[in-house]
Amino acid sequence: MKQQTTVADVLQTLVPITSFSTYEKGDEIPLHKFNKDCIIIICSGYVLLRSMDSQGNHLSEFLKIGDTFKNNNIGYRVRASYEVTICSISSSVYDSIIAEHSHLEKIFRSATEKRIERLRIFMSRALYANTEGKLVTFLLFCLSEQNFNLDSGNKRRLLIPMSHQDIGSVIGVSREQVCRSFKLLIRRDLITKESKRHVARQLVTIKNLSALHTLSGI
Repeated sequence: MKQQTTVADVLQTLVPITSFSTYEKGDEIPLHKFNKDCIIIICSGYVLLRSMDSQGNHLSEFLKIGDTFKNNNIGYRVRASYEVTICSISSSVYDSIIAEHSHLEKIFRSATEKRIERLRIFMSRALYANTEGKLVTFLLFCLSEQNFNLDSGNKRRLLIPMSHQDIGSVIGVSREQVCRSFKLLIRRDLITKESKRHVARQLVTIKNLSALHTLSGI
Protein backbone atom coordinates (compact mmCIF):
# COMPACT_ATOMS: atom_id res chain seq x y z
CA MET A 1 0.00 0.00 0.00
CA LYS A 2 1.45 3.36 -1.03
CA GLN A 3 2.18 5.72 1.83
CA GLN A 4 0.46 9.07 1.69
CA THR A 5 2.75 12.02 1.07
CA THR A 6 3.12 14.32 4.06
CA VAL A 7 3.91 18.02 4.27
CA ALA A 8 7.39 17.11 5.50
CA ASP A 9 7.94 14.97 2.39
CA VAL A 10 6.89 17.80 0.10
CA LEU A 11 9.05 20.33 1.92
CA GLN A 12 11.99 17.95 1.56
CA THR A 13 11.49 17.87 -2.21
CA LEU A 14 11.66 21.68 -2.20
CA VAL A 15 15.17 21.75 -0.72
CA PRO A 16 16.98 21.85 -4.10
CA ILE A 17 14.74 24.58 -5.54
CA THR A 18 14.17 26.99 -2.65
CA SER A 19 15.86 28.37 0.42
CA PHE A 20 14.73 27.96 4.00
CA SER A 21 15.15 30.81 6.47
CA THR A 22 15.17 30.52 10.27
CA TYR A 23 14.34 33.34 12.68
CA GLU A 24 14.55 33.60 16.46
CA LYS A 25 11.60 34.42 18.71
CA GLY A 26 10.79 38.12 18.42
CA ASP A 27 12.56 38.64 15.08
CA GLU A 28 10.84 40.67 12.38
CA ILE A 29 10.79 38.68 9.13
CA PRO A 30 11.92 40.98 6.26
CA LEU A 31 9.34 40.27 3.57
CA HIS A 32 11.00 42.73 1.18
CA LYS A 33 13.81 40.20 0.74
CA PHE A 34 11.41 37.69 -0.82
CA ASN A 35 10.13 37.82 -4.39
CA LYS A 36 6.87 39.67 -4.87
CA ASP A 37 3.85 37.36 -5.26
CA CYS A 38 5.74 34.29 -4.03
CA ILE A 39 4.03 31.92 -1.61
CA ILE A 40 5.55 31.85 1.87
CA ILE A 41 5.07 28.61 3.84
CA ILE A 42 5.44 28.33 7.61
CA CYS A 43 7.55 25.17 8.02
CA SER A 44 7.97 25.24 11.81
CA GLY A 45 7.00 27.44 14.73
CA TYR A 46 4.44 30.24 14.86
CA VAL A 47 4.41 33.77 13.48
CA LEU A 48 2.27 36.83 14.15
CA LEU A 49 1.17 38.54 10.94
CA ARG A 50 -0.04 42.13 11.12
CA SER A 51 -1.78 44.05 8.36
CA MET A 52 -4.11 46.99 7.84
CA ASP A 53 -7.50 46.94 6.13
CA SER A 54 -8.86 49.53 3.69
CA GLN A 55 -10.41 51.50 6.58
CA GLY A 56 -7.04 51.81 8.33
CA ASN A 57 -7.84 49.24 11.04
CA HIS A 58 -4.91 47.18 12.28
CA LEU A 59 -5.48 43.41 12.06
CA SER A 60 -3.42 40.56 13.47
CA GLU A 61 -3.43 36.84 12.80
CA PHE A 62 -1.40 33.89 14.09
CA LEU A 63 -0.02 31.42 11.57
CA LYS A 64 1.31 27.96 12.33
CA ILE A 65 2.92 25.05 10.47
CA GLY A 66 1.35 24.59 7.05
CA ASP A 67 -0.11 28.10 6.87
CA THR A 68 0.78 30.03 3.75
CA PHE A 69 0.37 33.58 2.54
CA LYS A 70 1.16 35.47 -0.63
CA ASN A 71 3.90 38.08 -0.42
CA ASN A 72 2.03 40.72 -2.36
CA ASN A 73 3.45 43.76 -0.56
CA ILE A 74 0.17 45.00 0.92
CA GLY A 75 1.70 46.11 4.19
CA TYR A 76 2.17 42.81 6.01
CA ARG A 77 4.49 42.80 9.01
CA VAL A 78 5.51 39.38 10.30
CA ARG A 79 7.16 38.57 13.64
CA ALA A 80 8.42 35.19 14.86
CA SER A 81 6.66 34.02 18.03
CA TYR A 82 8.85 30.95 18.43
CA GLU A 83 11.95 29.91 16.51
CA VAL A 84 10.49 29.83 13.00
CA THR A 85 11.52 28.28 9.70
CA ILE A 86 9.88 29.51 6.52
CA CYS A 87 10.41 28.93 2.83
CA SER A 88 9.23 30.80 -0.24
CA ILE A 89 8.26 29.33 -3.59
CA SER A 90 6.74 30.74 -6.73
CA SER A 91 2.98 30.60 -7.13
CA SER A 92 3.35 28.25 -10.10
CA VAL A 93 5.45 25.77 -8.09
CA TYR A 94 2.95 25.90 -5.24
CA ASP A 95 0.08 25.25 -7.65
CA SER A 96 1.93 22.27 -9.16
CA ILE A 97 2.48 20.79 -5.67
CA ILE A 98 -1.23 21.05 -4.89
CA ALA A 99 -2.08 19.58 -8.30
CA GLU A 100 0.21 16.59 -7.70
CA HIS A 101 -0.74 16.06 -4.04
CA SER A 102 -4.36 17.18 -3.83
CA HIS A 103 -4.76 16.07 -0.21
CA LEU A 104 -2.18 18.69 0.82
CA GLU A 105 -4.57 21.49 -0.03
CA LYS A 106 -6.27 20.90 3.32
CA ILE A 107 -2.91 20.89 5.12
CA PHE A 108 -1.43 23.91 3.38
CA ARG A 109 -3.85 26.54 4.63
CA SER A 110 -3.69 29.39 2.12
CA ALA A 111 -6.69 31.27 3.49
CA THR A 112 -4.79 33.77 5.63
CA GLU A 113 -6.44 36.84 4.14
CA LYS A 114 -9.89 35.25 4.43
CA ARG A 115 -9.26 34.33 8.08
CA ILE A 116 -8.16 37.88 8.89
CA GLU A 117 -11.30 39.21 7.24
CA ARG A 118 -13.44 36.75 9.24
CA LEU A 119 -11.79 37.95 12.44
CA ARG A 120 -12.45 41.60 11.51
CA ILE A 121 -16.12 40.88 10.77
CA PHE A 122 -16.51 38.75 13.89
CA MET A 123 -15.08 41.46 16.15
CA SER A 124 -17.14 44.20 14.48
CA ARG A 125 -20.37 42.31 15.21
CA ALA A 126 -19.64 42.19 18.93
CA LEU A 127 -21.52 44.66 21.08
CA TYR A 128 -18.74 44.83 23.67
CA ALA A 129 -17.93 47.88 25.77
CA ASN A 130 -14.91 46.66 27.74
CA THR A 131 -11.82 44.49 27.63
CA GLU A 132 -13.64 41.44 28.96
CA GLY A 133 -16.10 41.62 26.07
CA LYS A 134 -13.27 41.91 23.54
CA LEU A 135 -11.50 38.87 24.99
CA VAL A 136 -14.72 36.84 25.06
CA THR A 137 -15.42 37.74 21.44
CA PHE A 138 -11.93 36.64 20.47
CA LEU A 139 -12.41 33.31 22.28
CA LEU A 140 -15.68 32.77 20.42
CA PHE A 141 -13.89 33.49 17.15
CA CYS A 142 -11.23 30.89 18.04
CA LEU A 143 -14.00 28.41 18.86
CA SER A 144 -15.41 28.92 15.36
CA GLU A 145 -12.03 28.33 13.69
CA GLN A 146 -10.74 24.80 13.12
CA ASN A 147 -7.23 26.19 13.45
CA PHE A 148 -7.68 26.56 17.24
CA ASN A 149 -10.55 24.24 18.18
CA LEU A 150 -9.28 20.95 19.64
CA ASP A 151 -12.64 19.23 20.05
CA SER A 152 -16.02 18.83 18.54
CA GLY A 153 -18.92 18.24 20.87
CA ASN A 154 -19.35 19.58 24.38
CA LYS A 155 -15.77 19.97 25.62
CA ARG A 156 -15.00 23.12 23.61
CA ARG A 157 -11.25 23.19 24.20
CA LEU A 158 -9.07 25.76 22.47
CA LEU A 159 -5.31 25.64 21.98
CA ILE A 160 -4.27 29.23 21.27
CA PRO A 161 -0.53 29.57 20.49
CA MET A 162 -0.37 33.12 21.80
CA SER A 163 0.92 34.94 24.86
CA HIS A 164 -1.26 37.43 26.74
CA GLN A 165 0.65 40.21 25.01
CA ASP A 166 -0.01 38.66 21.58
CA ILE A 167 -3.73 38.31 22.30
CA GLY A 168 -3.76 41.93 23.43
CA SER A 169 -2.20 43.01 20.13
CA VAL A 170 -4.97 41.19 18.23
CA ILE A 171 -7.89 42.70 20.17
CA GLY A 172 -6.32 46.10 20.86
CA VAL A 173 -5.69 46.05 24.62
CA SER A 174 -2.67 45.68 26.91
CA ARG A 175 -1.17 42.44 28.24
CA GLU A 176 -2.25 43.39 31.77
CA GLN A 177 -5.86 43.89 30.66
CA VAL A 178 -5.88 40.46 28.98
CA CYS A 179 -4.49 38.86 32.13
CA ARG A 180 -7.11 40.53 34.36
CA SER A 181 -9.94 39.57 32.01
CA PHE A 182 -8.85 35.92 31.92
CA LYS A 183 -8.76 35.87 35.73
CA LEU A 184 -12.25 37.39 35.87
CA LEU A 185 -13.67 34.80 33.46
CA ILE A 186 -12.06 31.99 35.46
CA ARG A 187 -13.36 33.41 38.76
CA ARG A 188 -16.88 33.51 37.31
CA ASP A 189 -16.48 29.83 36.32
CA LEU A 190 -17.02 30.58 32.62
CA ILE A 191 -13.70 29.09 31.47
CA THR A 192 -10.67 27.22 32.74
CA LYS A 193 -7.18 27.92 31.44
CA GLU A 194 -3.86 26.13 31.49
CA SER A 195 -0.65 27.91 30.62
CA LYS A 196 3.02 27.55 31.44
CA ARG A 197 5.33 30.36 32.44
CA HIS A 198 7.53 31.51 29.54
CA VAL A 199 5.47 29.45 27.07
CA ALA A 200 3.26 31.44 24.69
CA ARG A 201 0.33 29.02 24.67
CA GLN A 202 -3.11 29.05 26.24
CA LEU A 203 -5.23 25.90 26.64
CA VAL A 204 -8.74 27.22 27.30
CA THR A 205 -11.82 25.14 28.11
CA ILE A 206 -15.13 26.94 27.73
CA LYS A 207 -17.51 25.92 30.51
CA ASN A 208 -20.49 28.22 29.91
CA LEU A 209 -20.88 29.05 26.24
CA SER A 210 -24.26 30.81 26.53
CA ALA A 211 -22.89 33.18 29.19
CA LEU A 212 -19.97 34.06 26.93
CA HIS A 213 -22.34 34.84 24.06
CA THR A 214 -24.28 37.12 26.40
CA LEU A 215 -21.10 38.94 27.44
CA SER A 216 -19.99 39.46 23.86
CA GLY A 217 -23.39 40.41 22.49
CA ILE A 218 -23.24 37.89 19.62
